[in-house]
This record gives sequence, structure tokens and C-alpha cells, in this order.
Amino acid sequence: MRAKSFIAAGLFLILLTSCTDKQTKKEIKGHAAASEIQTYINQIKKTREEALESYVKQMPLEQKIAQLFIENLEGCTKFRSYETVGAMTGSKDERPLIAGGYIFFSYNIADSREQMQDYIASIREYCDTYENIQPYLCVDQEGGWVSRLKKLNPKLPSNEQVAQDYDVSATYQLYGEQAAGMKELDFDMNLAPVVEVCTDDNKDFLDGRSFGELGKVITYGRACINAYENNGIATVLKHFPGNTNTDPHTGLPEITLSEAELKSSIESFRQLVDYNPAALLMSHARTTAIDEGVPACLSKVWVSDILREQYGYQRLIFSDDIFMGALADNGYPPETAAIRAVEAGIDCIMISEKRFAKAGKVLYQRALQDQAFALKIDSAVTRILKYKIKAGLLDEAEIR
Repeated sequence: MRAKSFIAAGLFLILLTSCTDKQTKKEIKGHAAASEIQTYINQIKKTREEALESYVKQMPLEQKIAQLFIENLEGCTKFRSYETVGAMTGSKDERPLIAGGYIFFSYNIADSREQMQDYIASIREYCDTYENIQPYLCVDQEGGWVSRLKKLNPKLPSNEQVAQDYDVSATYQLYGEQAAGMKELDFDMNLAPVVEVCTDDNKDFLDGRSFGELGKVITYGRACINAYENNGIATVLKHFPGNTNTDPHTGLPEITLSEAELKSSIESFRQLVDYNPAALLMSHARTTAIDEGVPACLSKVWVSDILREQYGYQRLIFSDDIFMGALADNGYPPETAAIRAVEAGIDCIMISEKRFAKAGKVLYQRALQDQAFALKIDSAVTRILKYKIKAGLLDEAEIR
């Protein structure tokens, strides 16, 4: 009896081992196939990246520098560029230069959706006519009192009100509807959401633009990012690493938190960049605990060391408007700020003017003299064009 049991147990072990061997071979085959597929994907990715880098290297320097700027527009009827190649290079070349992106203020918003679509169509047609890379078109559609599209899109409550009155599902639907409306008008990007945590030190300046405390900022910020990005509208987290009650349009915010307090205050940004927003916008604030005395948007520590290296964020980084009083009145006129922004690692330099060549010419001359500076421009332009390919603004076939 015991011998029969021993034989049966032995047979069972043989069968079990046989099945395990067969399963292992199948798994090995599957892993090998998966590895081959991943290798193929990596090779395609590498080939694309190399093609893009080569394309950027071959671009005329003035066109590269134009890509770095996001400027505003005139009116809301028909587009034309106010910049020429000659204005950048010092030559008599009258060919128009197109900025990398354009920001629409209230006076650029038409009275009807049809008029708005016609105006944006004129931008696209102008760029095609002069064989320029299409710009990304963005607007501040945060909600509440910062709603540039209030005449054209459904009413959008402030972040503060959303966090008070909406659950996450309703929030996603709310922002998804806004994204659909923006996409129909042919916008590419929303300069939102504000993901600063509201405190006594910034609540007067933010004035309802924050979702509130850290947990709410992360929860509602995530829903906002996903809703816009999933519906084809790029999001721009702002303003890193924060603000105070000093309005940067007229003064320079000074954040005097300790290093521990400061790192805690920016936890919302650290977590939300993991949801792959297309861009992040720097504030002009100076922080006494980190890189003291340097506005954040001009700080290599904040832009490159913290955002790029520590947070691992590899998408677009915007400066705030370099014409704001926070910089211009404190030793950083636009030409100086533009140089410092590129050195810090900024990709997109915001300038609230219809002309960028004055600041651009300074970058142009610096790049001709400084190879390391020129390479920083190439890196920024590569990231910008990578975004434009994803957004459908640049045909990848054109760069091969």
C-alpha cells in the first residue's frame, strides 16, 4: 500500500515537473518576444530622436531663437508677423519670423466662435504661406475671473469653487468640456491649472485661483490635467515654486520659508509632474532658502537641478512674462532676462509684446560666440518641436 502511494506520488511529481517545464519554456518564449518588441521600439525611438536632433542642428539660428519665444498678438481679425529675419540677424532680409507660440489676451478674443476660428485660421495660413513651423496657440483659461474665453466657452468656475462644489468625476467632465471647446477653436494649450497650495502668504494674490490645501490641489489638479490632455489640449502647471501676496506684475515676490517649509509647499508640483503635463511655468519669486537672490525663472538651481534632475521632468518649462515689473524693475531688463533664462534651462520665454527680436538678437549674438549657449538653445528647440510633433503642429515626416 505504501509502495503504491510512493509510486503515485512520484508520477504526480513527474507530471508536475513536466507541466512546469512546458510553462517555463512558453514564458521564456514570451519574454524573448517581448524583449525583441521592446528593442524594436527603442530603436525606432532612437532613430526619431536622432532625426529630430539633426533637423534642429540644420535649422537657421534665427529660426531656432524664434521658437524660444511666446509672445502676444494684435487684434482678433487677421494675423501678420511683426518680426523679420533681418531684425534678428542685422541684415536686410525681410522674410517674416514666427514665434514658437502665441498667447491670446482678452483683446485677441473675437465676439463669436466663427470669428475666432477665422482669426486662428489666418495664423495657420500665414505660417503655411511663408513656410514657417506652426506656432502653438495658448490662452489663460483657468476659470473664475481668469477666463479669457468667457464669451465663447461655457462658464468655468474658479479652482476654489471647483474644489468646493464638484467631485472628481464632475471635475473631469467640466474640464473635458472646456478642452473640447478650445480644440474646436483650434487652440493647442491652456496656461492652466494653477497648482500652488493656498496659504496666508499667497491667498490675496491667488484670489480663488488655487484648489486649496495640498490634498485638494493634487486631487483636482490631476483631474484637470487628465481632462485637458486626454482631449488634445496641453496643460501648463503654474507658478513654480510659488508666489506671495506681492503681485509680480509690479513687484518681486520674496518667499522667506525655511528649506523644509519650502519643499513641503511645492509638494503639489513634485507629485503632479508625474501626470505628464505638457509644460510647467516658473514664477518670478525669489526664495531665501534655495538660490537666494535669484528669481526662480532665471535660476539654474530651480529649473535644471530641481525640476529636471530631482523631479525628472523632461517636458517644456516656461518663464513667466519677462516684461513684468518683478524682473524689469529689479535689475533684469528683458534682454538680460532672456539670456539668464536660457542659461537656467528655460525652453519658452514669455514676452508680453508683439515683437521679440530685440531680446532675440541678444540671444543670437551670444549663440554665435558661445558654443555651450548654442547647445542649450538646441536642447530647448528639440523639446519644443517634440511637443509640436505630438500636438500635430509639425509633421514628423518633414524632419526625416
